[in-house]
Amino acid sequence: MLTLFFVPKEFEGKFAIIQENAIKSWISVIGPRPQIILLGDEKGAKDVCIKYNLIHIPHINKNNFGTPLLDDIFKKAQSRASNDVMIYINSDIILTDNLDKITSKLAQKHTQFLASGRRYELQINKSINFKSNWKKILLKNCSQNNL
Repeated sequence: MLTLFFVPKEFEGKFAIIQENAIKSWISVIGPRPQIILLGDEKGAKDVCIKYNLIHIPHINKNNFGTPLLDDIFKKAQSRASNDVMIYINSDIILTDNLDKITSKLAQKHTQFLASGRRYELQINKSINFKSNWKKILLKNCSQNNL
């Protein structure tokens, strides 16, 4: 199983839609359902954690400019993670498939590993219907935009 952890922006306006689309995709495509840890006290974070049954770590260290400190984020996420494979993910990343299969294969071959991925830039400013054939539509939009 996987643990995903992330630091969101405020859950307001278009950022609420974008980030909730991402969270719903993680829950939808990773099986069994991953453990998801939200770090930070941004507006709406607590409510989203309740809504999607996420672990909430509200207090994270930040620098003088208000930027979260990665060492603190990783340390706190690791202290709460119940899985060996942990993934730090941006709060706007929609997953489509295979992350669980890929990480499972890596974990079978390596006791420790670091992997990175690539993303496609695609503007989605409305809620995705995850009961539809959303993956096919999303991938088609990526290909039409030469991504």
